[in-house]
Amino acid sequence: MIQYFLLKEHSTSIANDQLQVLFNIFSELPQRVLIEWHGGDIAAKPKNVLVRKQLPRQDILGHPNTMLLVSHGSMADVTEAIFHGRPLLSMPIQGEELSNADRIVKIGLGEVLQWPQLTEETLKYVHTYAVLSNFCTPSMSSLGQSSKFF
Repeated sequence: MIQYFLLKEHSTSIANDQLQVLFNIFSELPQRVLIEWHGGDIAAKPKNVLVRKQLPRQDILGHPNTMLLVSHGSMADVTEAIFHGRPLLSMPIQGEELSNADRIVKIGLGEVLQWPQLTEETLKYVHTYAVLSNFCTPSMSSLGQSSKFF
């Protein structure tokens, strides 16, 4: 199983202590975690974490072993999660991401964790909930053909 963590241009706004919280939780996961990271080099990372500046996003999201997309929740991320039928754990940072986060929860696409609330306990809880709640039901594919989110 794979979990895809997408930060892209927001990588530089993540504090070292927040990154360490993420890595502490990722190190406990049995799955492989793929991180698209546009920040600086990351020296110490868990063995199950692969960090790259660019990853084949559509291939990863379309892979049957991908179980969760963790991202800042841009409209592109939401659209791709819907298209591929993947639950979304949104960690919004700015702008549209904040309003998208409300809709993600309201429609049942996934869960939201605000950066100021990020602790190992909150991330572990929200992550587990997002994975186990099976947000991607058969109705999710029909959502992609409607305008319910947009």
